[in-house]
Amino acid sequence: MQIRRRSAFAECNPLTIMVFYITAIVFTMLITHPLYVATALISSFTFALLLKPRAGLKFFLSFCLPIVILVAAVNPLFNHLGVTILFYFNDNPVTAEAVIFGAVSALALAAVLMWFSTYNDVMTSDKFMHIFGRIIPKTALIISMTLGLLPKMQKRLKNISDAQTMIGKTRTKGFFQKIKSGLRILSILITWSLENGIETADSMKARGYGLRGRTSFSMYKLCRRDKILLPIFVAVAGVIIAGLITGAAYGQYYPKFSVSSFGIFNLLVFLCFALLCFLPIIIEITERVKWRYSVSKI
Repeated sequence: MQIRRRSAFAECNPLTIMVFYITAIVFTMLITHPLYVATALISSFTFALLLKPRAGLKFFLSFCLPIVILVAAVNPLFNHLGVTILFYFNDNPVTAEAVIFGAVSALALAAVLMWFSTYNDVMTSDKFMHIFGRIIPKTALIISMTLGLLPKMQKRLKNISDAQTMIGKTRTKGFFQKIKSGLRILSILITWSLENGIETADSMKARGYGLRGRTSFSMYKLCRRDKILLPIFVAVAGVIIAGLITGAAYGQYYPKFSVSSFGIFNLLVFLCFALLCFLPIIIEITERVKWRYSVSKI
């Protein structure tokens, strides 16, 4: 019998998870050095494959990769900055700097999307409420419900479509009949979502959510691993911020492509960024090895 376990990084305290994703996503968007962008993409893609191999690969190939190709191809056609002209397209120069900038920007966008895809698997709505529920209860509830709205509606839409197919409502021919069937499914989905929203509001009101002095139960505590990871994230983020200020992670594309050279401090900044990105993967692989070893002893 095969024994399955959940993600090791998902078992960390919600505060630890949130600090990681904030730092990883923000630095991925801010740093324009190609090596840093490639590191972020490789680590986010690998982490997605570790969490959900098929879903992660499908998301990358069907959503991220087309966006990368589109952005990388369109940018040189509309952005003509740069001094290294490769060729002319409709009497407009296509420069090497614009091509490189488009490729790096596309890869950075893909890395951010992959980070968000893993965020949805690791950071659940109850974890989000654990962090912000006491500080901003109403706002936290709205954000939590908004983040979970699309996955829930997709699941409900599939259930409705399957039910309509089983009773023969979707076996229609003709353009207008298909539109009528689609509108019926959409009407059921909207009605179901509105009814669920009303039930949720009544339930939260009955439980006294948001009232002053209301106590709440939480099963999340800072364990030994969290007390180690949080200082590491803070220290690594501090080094990366210092690198951004001093230009250690520098990447310029116009008018001529240039990046910061690798000195001792620059190498330290890059290693800190790589550690930040790959730390969840290290935790995941380490725990899986321990888990398989423990299961083999049963």
